[in-house]
Amino acid sequence: MFGRLAAIAAVFTLFVVPVARASTTDVATAAAEPGPYFVDQPITFTSTTPCTTTCRLIWTYLNGTRLGDRVGEGESVQQSFSTPGSKTVQLRMSEFCVGTTRLVCDSVAYVSVFVEDVATPIDTTPPTISVSGVEVEATGPLTAVQYAVGATDPEGSAVTVSCTPPPGSEFPLGGTPIDCTATDASGNVATATFSIVVKDTTPPALHTPTGLAAEATSADGAVVDFDVTAADVVDGDVGATCSTPSGSTFPLGSTLVTCTASDAHGNEGVGRFEVVVKDATPPALTLPDTIVAEATSGDGAAVSYAASATDVVDGPVGTTCLSPSGATFALGATTVQCSATDAAGNTGTGSFEVHVLDTTAPTLQLPDSAVANATTKLGGVATFDVAAIDMAGGDATADCAPASGSWFAIGTTTVTCTATDVRGNTSAPQSFTVTVKGAVAQLSDLIATVTAWNVKGHMVEIRSKGPRWSLTQAPPKVNLACQQIRDFERDLGDSLASTISTERNTWLMGELARIYDVIGCAPVTN
Repeated sequence: MFGRLAAIAAVFTLFVVPVARASTTDVATAAAEPGPYFVDQPITFTSTTPCTTTCRLIWTYLNGTRLGDRVGEGESVQQSFSTPGSKTVQLRMSEFCVGTTRLVCDSVAYVSVFVEDVATPIDTTPPTISVSGVEVEATGPLTAVQYAVGATDPEGSAVTVSCTPPPGSEFPLGGTPIDCTATDASGNVATATFSIVVKDTTPPALHTPTGLAAEATSADGAVVDFDVTAADVVDGDVGATCSTPSGSTFPLGSTLVTCTASDAHGNEGVGRFEVVVKDATPPALTLPDTIVAEATSGDGAAVSYAASATDVVDGPVGTTCLSPSGATFALGATTVQCSATDAAGNTGTGSFEVHVLDTTAPTLQLPDSAVANATTKLGGVATFDVAAIDMAGGDATADCAPASGSWFAIGTTTVTCTATDVRGNTSAPQSFTVTVKGAVAQLSDLIATVTAWNVKGHMVEIRSKGPRWSLTQAPPKVNLACQQIRDFERDLGDSLASTISTERNTWLMGELARIYDVIGCAPVTN
């Protein structure tokens, strides 16, 4: 039905009938309002060309009678039709025209419409516009807002909606109006204005360190530097304030640091992190360099030293060494292990060496002098005791020249000795004298002994002095001395035997025999 109406809605027929009696430039034209048209519903007819002169506009419904039905007069009229079908309305523009010549204007226009039998409801209600998502949280200085816009039509027809600015546009903080227009299938248009509200309730985001640990550098703890930043979606970078600022000295243990940052709209962000200051550094030991000591005995040497330790947190701490200061260290190299532990249980260790050396030569024990009796006129064997003693222990050897047991000439001989230990240390030379007594000296010793016997009659003493007297003459009376000894020996076995004891007699006989050889007396022949 609407298709046929659309086909004829704007159709009109215009007939112009000029009047022969006069002429004018005004031509009548007319039109009906857009269809469709229905029975008993008024239709508006309008003159579309105004007159240039004063004229009358007369409307007549041509209903098939000779004169038709007068509709009305004027630029626009309304007419309803009680029956369906094609209907024609005539517009006559007729008037006495004003001018220098009296003229009659006469121009006619016709408008035809097709009237439907059954009236169809006409949609004249505009759609309803709705918008959602118009209040959003800012994501930056400008926020893209994908708001949703919709429209509903009471007749259920499709609706076209558009808004300015469109969804997805960027909006600043605060309220921004949007204008929306919706048109339904019947051409009804609705408009509405809404506000897009962008608000900032998001606090700045703080970026704080995690797992921040530091080693103590003193009893107060440690200076810790850190970096805390804050960024706001609207304001960008903003300043952050921390309960304990970066670069502060943090005590041993865990410290909770709270940082805050506020944006221009009063939103405050909070971040927290821990700073842990620990003591994992062992004490530092101060130990001596290698100690070199001289052995003082076979056990080595007593060595004293200083060992200390300092901790960055506890300060001076006690030091323990396996071989304590003042202990006796054996010959050779000894490694001394030391340790120190702080209050946190950190143990520092260190070591040094003690070298006990034997660079001291052994000492000599020498006689002040040695005396021996010659056994021949050339001299005799002399023996003496010389000892080498090494205070560091071990064997030591004494070397003498001439050696004990050597043949010494009659008179005084200097003996020089040195001592050497097992480590090659050799003493400085030391000397003493060995005196080998000749016949005169031996006779003097014999006389002193016999005199001490105090033998009655003193004959033994007198006979002892005879050979010495002979040998001390100048020149010595050697033969006489030899004879005197032989006579003395004979009498000791005879007339003098009873004056002394057997032991003394034997000793005296032996002494005289040796002196006899020292003088160089000829052997006795029978």
